[in-house]
Amino acid sequence: MVIASKGIVCTLHEGDDFGKLALVNEAPRAATIITNEPDCQFLRVDKVHFDRILKDNEANTVRLKEHGKEVLILQKMSLKQLKDENSSLYFKYKVMAGTAEKVLEHLLETRMNSHNYEEQFNKESLFEDFLLTFPIFISWKQMTYLLVRHYKIDELNFRQMESYIIGNKKRVVRFVILWYKISGDAFLNNKLVWTFVDELTELLEKDNAKYGNSFEGELSSLRNIKEAKAT
Repeated sequence: MVIASKGIVCTLHEGDDFGKLALVNEAPRAATIITNEPDCQFLRVDKVHFDRILKDNEANTVRLKEHGKEVLILQKMSLKQLKDENSSLYFKYKVMAGTAEKVLEHLLETRMNSHNYEEQFNKESLFEDFLLTFPIFISWKQMTYLLVRHYKIDELNFRQMESYIIGNKKRVVRFVILWYKISGDAFLNNKLVWTFVDELTELLEKDNAKYGNSFEGELSSLRNIKEAKAT
């Protein structure tokens, strides 16, 4: 199994499954399967039947693995939890544990995908909790490196549809915009972050020309952040 921003993350065998996260949270599919053997056969399960299987088996926990190690654990939320936390029914699984890198990837793929991502952010604490605590687990340098790696998805040797590439780049910029809004002075006063913002702005300007002015709004937002720093 190949993830565009990481390369090969695991080798699947008979009876293994893939694509659970996309079904659980209706996120864009981030992984690609490359077969090593001819005449492979797959059983395709759509979201309706997948949800029914989980319900019938009372499976409340989804565990995702990469390189044989668990990297993300999601737990199904009850209707009461969803109501109490004012969460959208769109996200029925709550992050219980995970590596910092995988939680970041999860946030990019599930929380930054829609145009009303800021409205969704206001309804739950996961994004804010992550941004306020990530320095405990990874450095600011690692965080900016991971974001740049996610942004440069089209520079890797894996075929991706242009719409997915553009959407992926937009998700990274949306993440940065909310990061600035949440972290405030900690963001504005961090030299590593500003080196990253300058790099991201330069990359975005090139991609805006490359992909037919698809990033005008994102460029405007980044320039506004840079103006805030200047003042």
